[in-house]
Amino acid sequence: MTEAAALEGIIGVDAGGRGLARHADNLLTRSKGNLEAAAVMLASAGPVRPLIVTGFPILSADPPGTGETDGPPGALALARAAVAAGGRAVLAAEGTSARALSVAVDHLRLKGSVEVVDLAGLPHGDLPAAMSRRAGSFTHLVAVERVGPTHTEATFRQWAGDGAAALLPEYLEAAPEPVRDRCLSMRGLDVSAHVRPAHLLFEGAAIPTIAIGDGGNEIGMGAIGWDVIHRNIPHGGRIACRVPARHVIVAGVSNWGAWGLAGLWRKLSGVTPLPDAAEELALLELMGREGPLVDGVTGRRLATVDGLAWYHHARVHGRIMEALR
Repeated sequence: MTEAAALEGIIGVDAGGRGLARHADNLLTRSKGNLEAAAVMLASAGPVRPLIVTGFPILSADPPGTGETDGPPGALALARAAVAAGGRAVLAAEGTSARALSVAVDHLRLKGSVEVVDLAGLPHGDLPAAMSRRAGSFTHLVAVERVGPTHTEATFRQWAGDGAAALLPEYLEAAPEPVRDRCLSMRGLDVSAHVRPAHLLFEGAAIPTIAIGDGGNEIGMGAIGWDVIHRNIPHGGRIACRVPARHVIVAGVSNWGAWGLAGLWRKLSGVTPLPDAAEELALLELMGREGPLVDGVTGRRLATVDGLAWYHHARVHGRIMEALR
């Protein structure tokens, strides 16, 4: 087994029981090989400057819309990998997620190499143009646990192509009009009002795109296909994101996918390995406290991710480190 295949097995454990592999044709089989392809692409590109977008608002938090603990730590791990490999990075999110990233970048003394953009501070209108004016050009686009919009009937027909006639009734039943072209949580709650349209950066992008997600409703999952998400994920036909990425990485927790990609990228680049799990916990606690960030399942301000205590994440992190030795 290759290192990349071992890593996919480690990060693909569906610890939250979301249905990533409920059937033989599933989110994990559809994304197989993408972790290695993305890492090879990044490592062979030389010094890079990716734009890494994250931040998922949680409506059950106090206040509603507070960012979750899954996503920002993984985005930071990828930014640190870019710097370790001789490049730079731009991190982008809104609200408490952006604040958490800024605090972590300051703490790590990376301000000269990693820039943080608060998407809420960009002018309304053409987001890609506004981002370009604010932060310049990028070599790659990366989304980590970033919610994206669902299909409209028109985009569904375009995606389904010749199969539209057969699938359309199923789609119309699963995704009624009010939930079309909306950003939805795993529970089907509409979080559109709490996020800027970062998906516009990915739709029609002229540079390579990578996306990491764990539920089917994130940017990049359009590459998996509505039908696969619908049949594997509860409410999948309702929440499935339409926006694809060139390389989509599916993980049981999105931070795990980012650790796997960052670790393999570092190894292929011949640089230092991932920071250890103790440092990851310290950063999670810092970002959770200062953002603040909340657990996306419980809505509570704890150093937990997706309802899982830290020892679950530390175990996965350790297995990733071991696979890369």
